[in-house]
Amino acid sequence: IRNFNPHRHRGILAGYPHSQSGWRSFYALQQAGKTDATQSSFWKVPQPVEELYDTQNDPWEVTNLAGDPAYAARLETMRAATFETMKNIRDTGLVPEAMYNKISSEGTVYDYVHSPKFPYEKVLELAVIACNGDLQALPELKEMMKSKHPIMRYWGAVGCTVRGTNAASASDRLQSLLHDAEPAVQLAAAEALVAVGKKQAGLKGLVDVLSTTRDEMVVLEALYIAAAYKLTGSIPKPIYEQACQTGKYTKGMLSDYPDNS
Repeated sequence: IRNFNPHRHRGILAGYPHSQSGWRSFYALQQAGKTDATQSSFWKVPQPVEELYDTQNDPWEVTNLAGDPAYAARLETMRAATFETMKNIRDTGLVPEAMYNKISSEGTVYDYVHSPKFPYEKVLELAVIACNGDLQALPELKEMMKSKHPIMRYWGAVGCTVRGTNAASASDRLQSLLHDAEPAVQLAAAEALVAVGKKQAGLKGLVDVLSTTRDEMVVLEALYIAAAYKLTGSIPKPIYEQACQTGKYTKGMLSDYPDNS
């Protein structure tokens, strides 16, 4: 298993999970401190970049063997196979969901990724670099944030989020991306700014997007970022409430606004 967003836990507080009783029960137990260490790992940040499980002896996939030297050769083989499969099918997972509606208005995400104009192998390479946390790659991430391709700019910003305060030197570049033509890139930059220590700049970026978009997928991403960094209550309530009216999934997040009375 390759995780391209290790800075995020598995319990994304957006969309259809809010309507699932099983999910609500699990989340309520976690919030109440009633889940054990294994169950709570669902919400652990950061998540492991790579996971390898012996599914015969560990069917619930609890013991991650990716860091075990005894499985290094197997890990390398399966890593290579994963990347090769992604390239062969041109896996669409490298495209942020916040771009889906815009892309779908002109075709399909599948067609977008399979276009000869989409630099798939370069995007995959950058996404891998972004999520591995290597500080020596920071100059490359900064350079990619100048790319003409929005997906490259997006992953450049995500790489800064993964590195947190170690990527503070990229703040100026991230600030410029708050005015990017693609809302998904704006949001990636806003999240990165919060992660590198520029909380107010990142919050302003989130509020600006929420104030102007009517795209449900963009709103979900913005509200999730706000929730992940405990910024929900810092978003002006009228803007938050208006944003939650963009679609059926966002309506489920109306109750997440904190009651400060």
